[in-house]
Amino acid sequence: MNKRREDRIQMRDVLFNKYIDGHPYAAELVDLSLHGMLVRTIREPNVPCDSYSVELGVKGTNFRIWLWARKVWEFGNRQALRFEATNAADQIRLQNLLASAAA
Repeated sequence: MNKRREDRIQMRDVLFNKYIDGHPYAAELVDLSLHGMLVRTIREPNVPCDSYSVELGVKGTNFRIWLWARKVWEFGNRQALRFEATNAADQIRLQNLLASAAA
């Protein structure tokens, strides 16, 4: 059974920062929706952590989208993250990012 609220948009060659214990670690975005993302971890510490601050740059702008994400599942270097908190401005930026990626 698919629990997703909406379809995810596949993303290519998009790196972002996932903060663990206050330090940024690069990860690759695989797909994205308004409520979550599938990511490929690159190199990060092996510490128990179920939620992260995520910094996602908006290509072609100086904007950064800040999200609070919780890990839903992990398999190898893949993780599914669900967004737990987003402010209104970042929610709009995320909607615009998804619209431009879908076009």
